[in-house]
Amino acid sequence: MQNQVRVNWALKTKFLVTIVALVSITTLTTILVLYTQLSSLLVNEKYSQLDQSLSFINAQIQQEIEQLRTDAKNLANSRLIQGILESTQEGNNLLSLIKQEEWNESLQVLFYQTLASNSNYFKVRYIEYEVYANQASAMEQVLALRQGDQIQLLAPYEMQDKIHRDYIQQSLRLSANEVYLSELSLNREYNQISPGRIATLRAVAPIFLREHLRGFVVVSLDVSRLFRQIKETMGTGAELYVYRDDGQYYFHPDQLKAFSFEFPEEFQYTIQQEFLGSDTLLEQEEPAQGQVYGKSLLPYAMVQQSLFFDPMEPERALKLALVQTYDTINEITSKLNRSLLATGLIIGVIALGVALLLFRNLSQPIQQLLESIEQFGESQEVIDLPVERTDEIGTLAKRFQRMSEQVKQQTNQLNQENLVRRFTEKRLRYEEKELKRSNSELEKFAYVASHDLQEPLRKVQAFGDSLRERAADQLDDKSKDYLERMQQAARRMSTLINDLLSFSRIATRGRPFKRCDLNEILSGVLADLEVAIEQSKTHLEISPLPELEVDEPQVRQLFQNLVGNAIKFRKPEGEHKLTIWSRVKEGGNEVTIHFKDNGIGLEQQYADRIFEVFQRLHARNEYEGTGIGLAICRKIVERHGGTIEVVGAVNKGAEFIVTLPIERG
Repeated sequence: MQNQVRVNWALKTKFLVTIVALVSITTLTTILVLYTQLSSLLVNEKYSQLDQSLSFINAQIQQEIEQLRTDAKNLANSRLIQGILESTQEGNNLLSLIKQEEWNESLQVLFYQTLASNSNYFKVRYIEYEVYANQASAMEQVLALRQGDQIQLLAPYEMQDKIHRDYIQQSLRLSANEVYLSELSLNREYNQISPGRIATLRAVAPIFLREHLRGFVVVSLDVSRLFRQIKETMGTGAELYVYRDDGQYYFHPDQLKAFSFEFPEEFQYTIQQEFLGSDTLLEQEEPAQGQVYGKSLLPYAMVQQSLFFDPMEPERALKLALVQTYDTINEITSKLNRSLLATGLIIGVIALGVALLLFRNLSQPIQQLLESIEQFGESQEVIDLPVERTDEIGTLAKRFQRMSEQVKQQTNQLNQENLVRRFTEKRLRYEEKELKRSNSELEKFAYVASHDLQEPLRKVQAFGDSLRERAADQLDDKSKDYLERMQQAARRMSTLINDLLSFSRIATRGRPFKRCDLNEILSGVLADLEVAIEQSKTHLEISPLPELEVDEPQVRQLFQNLVGNAIKFRKPEGEHKLTIWSRVKEGGNEVTIHFKDNGIGLEQQYADRIFEVFQRLHARNEYEGTGIGLAICRKIVERHGGTIEVVGAVNKGAEFIVTLPIERG
C-alpha cells in the first residue's frame, strides 16, 4: 500500500515538473521571440501610421486646391461679372454708370464672402483685360484682401497693371471654364516680396464675353497656412515637409528655411542636406519610406509621397514627407518588454497553480463541462452538465445552467432590441439627411430671395416711379391705372418675398434661448401697434405673463402677428375687444398663453388650414396679407418645443392658444 502511494506521488511529481517545465520553456521562448520581433513590428506599424497620415494630408491638400479651382471658375462665370461687362458695353450714359456701380458693389460683397468662407484665401481679384493700339493691359478693378483677421477692399489708386506677371501671360491661352494654377511662389507686390513670406498658389480663371477674352478672376491661396493647419489637425507628433524635385523646401517647420531659392544670395536649404539618406528615398518608387539621419546622426522614420494637383498638367507635383524620431518607438519597446517579463512571471505562477489543481481527479467532469460550454457557444443548447455532483464542479454546473438560460433570454431580447435599433438608426440617418437637405434649400432660398428676387422688384418700382414723374402728363387714365397696378403687384411681391424670407430663417437664423419677461416683450409689441390699436378702437384686457427661456426676437414677432391678426379681423361695427392672459397647465411643465378677440371669427373646420403657408380664408380685396403670418407663428412655436391652436366660430371671435414649456430640457 505504501509502495503504491509512493508510485502515485512520484508520477504526480513528474507530471507537475513536466507541466511547469513546458510552461516555463514556452513562456521564455514566446518572450524571446516577441523581444526580437517587437521592434520590427513597431517600426512597420509606425511607417504604416505615417503613410496613412501622409495620404490623408495629400487628399486634404488636393481637395483644397480643387476647391480653389472651383471657386475661381464659379466667380469668373458669375452673373455679377457678366453684368459688369454687359453694362460697360452699353456706354457711359448715366444709367449704364449706375448699373456698373451696382454690379461692382455686388461683386465686392461676393469677393468678401469668398474670403470669409475660406481662411486660407488671402486675396481675390477681378482683372480687366484690354488691347488698345496693339498694347495689352491687365488692370485690377476689384481686389479684396485679407490683412490679419480683417478683410478689406483695395483702393482704386492702389490697383496695378498685371499684364507682365507670368500667371497672366500663361492664362492668355486659356479657353472658357479652364483654370490655370500658377507656380508656387512667395507673394510679391511692386516686384518686392511681401512681408511675412506668404507662400502663394494662384488660380486664374478667364472671363469671356461673346467669345472675346475680357478679363480674369484670380484667387490666391496661402499654402503655408494651409500646410500648418493640416499638420496641426493630424496631431501625430511628426513634422511635415513639402519640397521640389531638387529637394528645396516649399514648407518647413522653420519658416526661414522655406523658399530659400527665392533668395539666391542666401544659403540654400534642401532636404538632402538636413536628412542623410533622404536622397535615396527621392529615387525610389512611391510611396517611399525608410530610415534617415539628422545632422547629429539621430535616427528618423521618413515617408514620402508626390502630390499631383494640376489637371491641366498631370505630371506636375509637389513632394510631401512626414518625419518622426525613433525615440517614441524605443520607449514603447522598453515598456512592452518589461510588461512581457512581468507577464511571463505571472504565467509561471499560474502554471504552477494549475498543475497543482490537476492533481485532483477532475478531468472527466471538467471535460464534460467544457463540451457543454462549447455546445452552448455553437447552438446555445446545454446538454450533459454534471449537475448531480455536490462539490464545486456541481455548483459551477448548476450556475452555468441558470446562466445559460438567462443568456438565451437576454440574447433573444438583444436581438429584438438590435433590430429596433438598426431600424431607428436607419430612420434617423434618413431624417438627418432630409433635414440637412431642407436647411440647405432654405439657405439657398434666403440668398435668392434677398438678392436675385428683390433686385428686379426694386428696379420695377424705381422705374415705375420715374415713369410716373416724367410722363404723368402724357399718360391717359387707363395707362396710369396699369402703372398703379404694376407697382401694387411689385409691392405685394416684395412683401411676399420678405415674409417667405422670414419664414425660412426661423430655424436657420434663430438666436440662443435666454430667460425673458414676456410682459416686457408684449409691452414693446403694443407700443409698436399703438396707432393701429387706436384707429381700430380696440379695447385691451391683459393679465400678467410669466418669464420663460425663449428667443426674444422670434417671440416678439409671434406676439405681433397674433395681436395684429386680432386687430385686422375685427367686425366693422361694435366695440372690438382683445383679451390676453396665461395659465400654467396641470403638472407645472407647460404654460398656455391665450389671445381671445370678438372679431369675425372663423369656421372651426379651417382651424388647421390657416397655419399653412399661403392659406387665406378671405379674398385679398377684403383683407390684406400674404397668408404667411400664422405659418410663421406655428414655426416659431414649434422651434420653442410648443404648440399653437385656434378655437372660434363665425361672428363670435377667435381664441389663439400658444403652449410653451416652462423649463427647457
